[in-house]
Amino acid sequence: MDFMNDNWKQYLKSGDRVFLHTKTLNSAGFMKSIIPGIALSVFLSIFFGIIYNSTNYTVDFGVPIFFGMIMVILFVPLFYARSISFHFILTNSGVYSVGGLISKQIRFVPYGRITDAAISRGIISQIADTASIGISTPGHSKSAANGAPDFEITIVEIPDYHKVRQEILKRIK
Repeated sequence: MDFMNDNWKQYLKSGDRVFLHTKTLNSAGFMKSIIPGIALSVFLSIFFGIIYNSTNYTVDFGVPIFFGMIMVILFVPLFYARSISFHFILTNSGVYSVGGLISKQIRFVPYGRITDAAISRGIISQIADTASIGISTPGHSKSAANGAPDFEITIVEIPDYHKVRQEILKRIK
């Protein structure tokens, strides 16, 4: 599959020199994949349980629980694979984000457009000693509809977040 492809250099512009390359930390990615994986599995198990019990006119939780365990086995690795599939590259010209599970998403922001690099740490990030860095640019720094900041690029769950942020701020023009 393409998400295990570490050939991220093919997406850089010719002449770009790499100052720093980082990837989502595996332990943080795993911890963050458990929550949506189990939540989706529980939801589907309850839904399947309601359908199964209503068609058989019985109250039997054995089949829905078995279905839920199968869903956890399927969804947790899927969310985990998605979470560790991103590379973040700082070059002499800007910041690249390369990743994606099924299809590749390549984003580039030149240093001249960056206005801020904000650090975000939730409870799981603090346990794993990681953080996310949101790259703000004019037009993307406004809040989204749900009140959360809208970043051009979000560097997700990296262990060396202070170093990465300092490198970005040092290069902003």
